[in-house]
Amino acid sequence: MSVDYIQTVGTDVPNSCGSCCFTGFVQSDVLHGPSEPMSLDGGDELHVAASTGKNENQLLFFNCPEGAQRFSAEAGLRLVRTRGFFFTRWTPSAVMGMPGLLFTINDAGVKHANFFGPDAGMAAVESHECDRVCAEECMNSTTADTANSGSVAGLGRMLSVLGEHYFLHRTMTFQQLRAGSEGCLRKGLSSFGFVRDIPLLQHQQADTHFCSGTEPDATQVLPCDAHCDALLSSFFVLALQLSPTSALVGFNISSGSVEESERIFGYALLHAPKGAFDPKRAKAHGVPPGPLYGQLKQGMGVWVDGPATAVTAGDEVRRFIDPRSVRKATVGSQHLYVSLVLDGDRIEDVARAVEALFGCDDVGGEEEVLQERQSSAHHDAVRICGNLRRLLCRWKPQFLYRDQCSQPKDGENVTPKERLLALVHIVHVQNIEFFSSIGHGDHSLGQKVYASAAFARAPRGIRENVLRDLTNYVCSSEEPAAVGNGGTKHHFCADIQHSFSAFPTALAHRYHLNSIAAAHFPVKHTSTGEMNDEKRGPVWPYAVKHPLLPSSAAMPIVEDGTGAALSLTMPTHATASTAGKSKVDGKKDSGEEKAEGLLRYPSVASAVAMLSEQFRAEACAFHKFVGTSPNEVSVTFRQQQHKLDGGGALSFLGTGSAIPSKYRNVSGAFVELMYDSPREASPKRAVVVLDFGEGSAGQLAMLYCGDDEQLRCFVRDLVFVFISHSHADHHLGLMSLLELRRRLLASEGEAGCSCKKLDPLLVVCPQEVRLFIEETWGQQNAYKQWLAKEVVFDVFSSQQNKDTARLPHLDELCRRLCCETVPPLPDPMESTADGGEEGRPLWEAAVFPVDHPANAHALLLRFPTTPRSSVKEASRVLLFSGDTRPCGHLVERCRQFTTRTHGGAMEESSSEGGKPHAPEGVYICLHEATFGDGCEDEAVRKCHSTLREALQVADLIGARHIVLNHFSQRYPKLPGLTRAQLGGKDVDLHCKRRGPRAPQSNTIGDNIVDERQEVERNMCFGFDFMRLTFAALENGEVSYLTPLFVQLLQEYESWGVGTTKRLRE
Repeated sequence: MSVDYIQTVGTDVPNSCGSCCFTGFVQSDVLHGPSEPMSLDGGDELHVAASTGKNENQLLFFNCPEGAQRFSAEAGLRLVRTRGFFFTRWTPSAVMGMPGLLFTINDAGVKHANFFGPDAGMAAVESHECDRVCAEECMNSTTADTANSGSVAGLGRMLSVLGEHYFLHRTMTFQQLRAGSEGCLRKGLSSFGFVRDIPLLQHQQADTHFCSGTEPDATQVLPCDAHCDALLSSFFVLALQLSPTSALVGFNISSGSVEESERIFGYALLHAPKGAFDPKRAKAHGVPPGPLYGQLKQGMGVWVDGPATAVTAGDEVRRFIDPRSVRKATVGSQHLYVSLVLDGDRIEDVARAVEALFGCDDVGGEEEVLQERQSSAHHDAVRICGNLRRLLCRWKPQFLYRDQCSQPKDGENVTPKERLLALVHIVHVQNIEFFSSIGHGDHSLGQKVYASAAFARAPRGIRENVLRDLTNYVCSSEEPAAVGNGGTKHHFCADIQHSFSAFPTALAHRYHLNSIAAAHFPVKHTSTGEMNDEKRGPVWPYAVKHPLLPSSAAMPIVEDGTGAALSLTMPTHATASTAGKSKVDGKKDSGEEKAEGLLRYPSVASAVAMLSEQFRAEACAFHKFVGTSPNEVSVTFRQQQHKLDGGGALSFLGTGSAIPSKYRNVSGAFVELMYDSPREASPKRAVVVLDFGEGSAGQLAMLYCGDDEQLRCFVRDLVFVFISHSHADHHLGLMSLLELRRRLLASEGEAGCSCKKLDPLLVVCPQEVRLFIEETWGQQNAYKQWLAKEVVFDVFSSQQNKDTARLPHLDELCRRLCCETVPPLPDPMESTADGGEEGRPLWEAAVFPVDHPANAHALLLRFPTTPRSSVKEASRVLLFSGDTRPCGHLVERCRQFTTRTHGGAMEESSSEGGKPHAPEGVYICLHEATFGDGCEDEAVRKCHSTLREALQVADLIGARHIVLNHFSQRYPKLPGLTRAQLGGKDVDLHCKRRGPRAPQSNTIGDNIVDERQEVERNMCFGFDFMRLTFAALENGEVSYLTPLFVQLLQEYESWGVGTTKRLRE
């Protein structure tokens, strides 16, 4: 019996669609790539060869929200075994984790992936006009036809765009699955994509190993009439056999007239176990142990040589052994186990789909069903009814009828009996707003109301099982709840997202950094008691793997000659859940379970308790030296979120490169700038986003502790978004940001707020990024209208040969901000004879190309200081380099920008000594430092900068403060530091695992002054969730942190294991 299970997939993106993944045995030829052996004219045939390791533990994702690739590292998913993606709806919150995940699995060696989901091209397939002639025409379609079909929205369009933009030079094929009247394989929208039609209603004969060679009687098989075909084709959208005992069925949930790309699907995972192999029976039939046993276990008959045995007649020398003759009945062989993935925008739609799938309440045959329940291990199992029964009759009868575990005698006609249905799991993937609206603001109440209404007309046994215990899902309990005991297990993805981060290792790291510098790594403390509570946190629910077959399925059954169960044989050990290689101690009496080795969710106290006493003592000495207290600073931040000391702050959402790691997400940052407005009594805030990679919206929500009010203030203050180049790790989160802004502003209007209507959001980006947004989501009616109204683009084209991109909307925005800003008052103690500040605008921006592919550009932004600040200059300049090699063009453009007057002429006045004025210089240089020392050649080859090179650029442009980011993921915790920054220690410290360190004779506080003599005073490293106020940069507070970061790195290395493993201890 295969060990198949599901696992919820995490994301931190607010109001994102839920997700889960199936891990198990997959043999389907349909899911094989063109380079693998497969049948082009067959349906969903299976391998007939013996099982190999490559078919085991295959991954199928149901939805793929942002952060899925990063989550896989936390949850230990083996992405190299990913076979396909199945979507319940086509929205950014459900699919925008897929592109990044495809990059990861392709780099890991996966060359083929399968996809199924809502698509505008499904209408033609479902009209049953795709016969063999049409299939041949599709295979021979012209280039012009392919181009014309490119205007469709949905899954097919996304795959085409991904191929054109990102997989053109990669070795990978995409296969889009569709339900069709006959199986055919044809070219898709792109040169490397295929579309495969899977026969949905093709009549399948009974499996040769299913029954005694006779078909079920006419009363049990529905006629193949047109009415039945129309009924099934209007409800089911996918029927895919995964293995001899498992299948995946997709069905329609949305109702009414909706566009094909906006339909909503649900999925049912079916498991129909066969009887267990009985070695005693095999031995009695004369089968020798060895390879023949394996074939019999796979359901294949074997030939044996030798004399007749006690259970065989005659004296034949070579005999055929039917696999049914060596199987014994089990509870599983009498049942069909179903697990659902449900989605929907209305309760009525879900209820209608459930009723269509399972039928309505039991009608007739109640006494027979009750008798079968009493003899079954699942007393609330029900008869298979509804469209599910009709489909199985037409498609896979072996899933409908019980496995026959004895070979019938010659001439004997055995009527097969139908299985009983047991509903094991339901994964609800709707977002939390859906349940909150049902529960009038209480999402927990909404979940109960929703489940009760959705299954109100389902068969009584299913309904009672579903409603037995709606809290029977893993959320905040200390231990995982029992699996397969006490009712159907619910998994409300929205509830888990609301209570748990998808990235506990990053959260623990954030708590560690908070213990070092709370002012720069703010977190939300719920109470003082939490700080002193070092109790282990609850089990991280995403770590729990939920078996799709309950433990009772393996119980053997003793049957009489008619197949009726006489008794159940209880197994000695029955495990109820799996957790990777962790052990599960089941308590049979109480039904409780105790899981060992599951990852524990960190709290502030439990995370800090992971650090050694020595390190905590050194951190306290540091705080004593600089005169700060972590708790006091955190309270100040919590109470005065928008009081930005020094007139602004720079915050990081992701500081890694290429792909996310447990500690660093991909690129994302934003700068907050305070300015005085004549219409406001207090300073206003302007927010500028600098790149927004996948998962950045989730990082933003975590930074603000999920507070919708703070997020709403953020999007109201957002003035423009700058995307430096078209590499996916810098812009895949953009659509989530636009959706988040739209949702928060819409909820503000629904609440009756009379806030001023905002102008469309300006996005400054490469032309390729705008095309990606327009081609993927701009084709759907649900998005193209509000995208056109609420978003305006300024694009820079890679084809234009010019030093500075022309960005009319950005220039107009700067002019408008200049009109809205009160100029700082001149300092009477300073001479203004030179007029250097007089003619310069307070807001100004310039975008220019840099030395990096993918149409890479850098941003120079001038912004004002506030009159209430103590600084002397009227404006400052921020440089955001994006990804680049050190280049003279960047240095020259910075010098021109910082010395330009309002009229465009260069300053030529001289000081009293006759020397020309030195350039003003850049105030903050936010520069990439992907590689450390020793990787110069790789930096040149990949067009990135090393840490030393970034510091040299900052020196050339006269930067007052240097902040480094975009570190290679080979440095997950700290970037590639120089020997000086490591205090003379081994430069490769970050790459090594060290044993327990020897006690040190001095502390950080003793060496802090000496260390600062070697490290540049105005330089610091970026970390995820780091928030640097301009005041902290000015007073040099940040420069003190580098040696403490190094000490934290040494602390990690002294553990000998990673943070994730420590969370399991």
